[in-house]
Amino acid sequence: QLQLKPSHYPTALCDLWYDLLAQFATVTEAQAKSDLPIIMLMRNVFFPLSQEKMIVQRDPQARYYLTAEAMFNFLTGRYPVEDELAFKLAALQLKMEGKKVVNFPAGTLQNIANQVLPWDVIKRKKKQPLFIDKRIRQNMEGLNHTTPGTLDHMYISHLWTQTCYRCAFFFGQTEMVGKRSDVPVRVGITPHNIFIWNKVTNNLIQLIPVKDISSAKFHSKTLGVVASEETETELIKGKEGAKVSGNKGTFDVFLIKFNGSSDRERSVPTLPSLYILNRRV
Repeated sequence: QLQLKPSHYPTALCDLWYDLLAQFATVTEAQAKSDLPIIMLMRNVFFPLSQEKMIVQRDPQARYYLTAEAMFNFLTGRYPVEDELAFKLAALQLKMEGKKVVNFPAGTLQNIANQVLPWDVIKRKKKQPLFIDKRIRQNMEGLNHTTPGTLDHMYISHLWTQTCYRCAFFFGQTEMVGKRSDVPVRVGITPHNIFIWNKVTNNLIQLIPVKDISSAKFHSKTLGVVASEETETELIKGKEGAKVSGNKGTFDVFLIKFNGSSDRERSVPTLPSLYILNRRV
């Protein structure tokens, strides 16, 4: 990895990539010739939201990238929101794409629902397809006097109100009271909270304030490395340090076990232990 600085020119680094690999990496000549650099934008989840809002106000390019990230996390279900807010965001997305209500005859908006709504909202409204059409249409009609510059700001402003905004995401699984097998989960971490969602239903299992998480209440342990998030069950049930083949990337696997402290029943009543998969870059 090479962290870019303000003085760097990405295109110039691409031209020099083969020479950089030859000088600093332990790869064969064939690997170096076939390797291509990838530019990644990574956010610091601890960056103050107040400062992010200031940047969005004055820098259209930063607003564009942050809105794109927020939209991706919303559409993939990483930012679960109330249904009414989901319909507002869907309408904003269509307006940002230059679409108008007149482009869609009555009863047709639900046909593109999978492009503007997360899967869990669509699933909940599966038996009410016309309701999806109605609510998106009503929200689009309320956006007649907006400009592209205000639309993306409105979009990200809605997500600023959500406590899960800015989460760093991990995959894992957790033991659940009354269930024989562990439940696959998605873990979101912000400076203030830890969110644990059921990966299958997208329902929130637990919200744990960071202040309630301390070395006195849990301990973590690296179990091993897994090469695919699809095989997490095999790993967790296997031996420590187990490796599983796959093509989804490489993950470090951590085990967090909550100790039987006196306030466990109040702070983490449903989570005796939690397994987290952290993708290796």
